[in-house]
Amino acid sequence: MSNNISEKFSADKSELGFEYQFYFFLWKLLEMKTGETVSWEVKDDVSLDLSDGTSFLFQLKHTAQHNSDKNPINMTDLDSDLWKTLSNWSQIIYSKGESSKQIAFLQKTFFVLATNKSEAKKSILTRFEEYINGKINFSVLKQEVVNLQKRTENETIKKYISNCLELDDKPLKHFFKNLQFQMGENDLIQKCKDSIKVKMIPNDKIDKVYDSLYSNIRNDNYITIKKGNSISISFEDFHKKYRRCFDKYRSGELIVVDKTTLKLPDNIKDQLFIKQLVDIGDIEKDDSDSQIEFTRFRIQLERSLDEWCQLGDITGAERDDFLEEGITLWKNEFRSKYRGLVDSSLYNEKGLQIIDELRNKTLRIKGQDLSSEVSNGTFYYLADIPKIGFVKDWKDRYEE
Repeated sequence: MSNNISEKFSADKSELGFEYQFYFFLWKLLEMKTGETVSWEVKDDVSLDLSDGTSFLFQLKHTAQHNSDKNPINMTDLDSDLWKTLSNWSQIIYSKGESSKQIAFLQKTFFVLATNKSEAKKSILTRFEEYINGKINFSVLKQEVVNLQKRTENETIKKYISNCLELDDKPLKHFFKNLQFQMGENDLIQKCKDSIKVKMIPNDKIDKVYDSLYSNIRNDNYITIKKGNSISISFEDFHKKYRRCFDKYRSGELIVVDKTTLKLPDNIKDQLFIKQLVDIGDIEKDDSDSQIEFTRFRIQLERSLDEWCQLGDITGAERDDFLEEGITLWKNEFRSKYRGLVDSSLYNEKGLQIIDELRNKTLRIKGQDLSSEVSNGTFYYLADIPKIGFVKDWKDRYEE
């Protein structure tokens, strides 16, 4: 394998691990209760602080390796991810000072290893769980750990296990009791969506809420990190800052398609509505910025109408009535400007007056006011079909 391919594979795995952390962080945000706070890369990969002062530290381990069944590989007894994680936590505990201070820390701290790896049968994880559930005593578990250290020839793993065993027995007992293992956490996106569903979001709106949360929180995290601040979000902050991501989909409000996600046509200058605006002198032939902006408005309106119909938010008849209202508003302006006018040299001037008036109008659908961008996009769309025009002889010029 070449260095370039190897480096790309490593980068891909690193990116997957980063995404895995974010999805887990988002899931924990959605699961928060009053008085709780979730942090990302503050105390650990992710941490959860409860209102009573108890903390849960989450170490997240993602593997891109799969077994013959195409499932993520199992976590083995001498898995580096396992012992490196336990080593890191033991060092945090050890740094608290004398044994009594370590125990005081452990009385309020739990440690969770979450991974997409599966648990092998009769593994050391099984023994940890048996100890946690009171089925075996501490001395049995500790001896199992010592035996693993003797069995491995990997010096790094030996060191990780030694770091754990450096703790005195009293804090080590607490540490092992406070371990939790979340194995097979493979579909965190679905967990996030399930949490959204619980919050009384209709099934056909869950993906929209998820997309809105994902983009907003991701953007806010970037800004927070860029400012040099840590990412910690309390339940109250989450409710205040991101409630809108839920409320707008609960209320039945029509959600306009995000114009930044729209694919623009290759032939922007060849669009009929652009030609109409160029002909009356509203924009120049080489004014690509305005042409792109207006095209986004047109496509945003068209795509939003299509999506609302597909989702059942509006009927086909309501869509037609909305467009007919736009045509009626245009007719009123057109008649007003060209009433009794026969001088063709004034057509462009009148056309500019018409488009100026139309751009100031706010359109409504299902009792909801649309933004200026979407309202303007409606007239651009109608001029592109074309159902409207701005010069008196527009039908002769532009209708096929």
